[in-house]
Amino acid sequence: MKKRYLSIAVFFVVFCLIYVSCGPTVTIEPPDKPIEINVNVRIDIYNHVAAVEEDIYGDYLGDSEEKEEEGVPPDSGSLLRNLFMRSAYGATDSDRYKAAKDRRKARAGDVIRYKKEGSIGENHKGLVSLIESDKVKSDSDYADKVKKLVKEENADRETMFETDARKRGVPVDILRQETARFWRDHSKKGAWIEVKKGGKWVWKQK
Repeated sequence: MKKRYLSIAVFFVVFCLIYVSCGPTVTIEPPDKPIEINVNVRIDIYNHVAAVEEDIYGDYLGDSEEKEEEGVPPDSGSLLRNLFMRSAYGATDSDRYKAAKDRRKARAGDVIRYKKEGSIGENHKGLVSLIESDKVKSDSDYADKVKKLVKEENADRETMFETDARKRGVPVDILRQETARFWRDHSKKGAWIEVKKGGKWVWKQK
């Protein structure tokens, strides 16, 4: 009798092991599409992003010649953005946020210059990327300077994204998406931007 119970127990254990090992593997991947969120919240975030970027880059920003067909929030105008900026900063400024923004202002001239030289572009994650321009390929010292700037600029952008996201109670990806959207709208002609084409993100010059 004991042998019979033992055989049943062994069979049950083996069966469970086989079942578990043969079970399906589920892979969860983040969606490569905008996060669904209230349109008023998106407009609010877009206007905040516009105020921040205009404050950092000033006169460099020009009117865009085309709009991406992604439900772009309406342009509220610089006056409204400046009013919004003054009220928004009170809610988002912290020592880390202010320090990151100040560093971005200090390097804004270099960012603008490298954009004009075709050596960096604005990607779809709201960050800057190195572009393999002729100068980057031919001048290693120059390439190292651009890479350093890209790393530092992106670190400060991420700090600001994270601070804003916590204060506003939205996913940090919303800040990234609206920053990328802003630069697709406002980058000047000839600048490198990442746009969606055929369901994929690709680089193009405006």
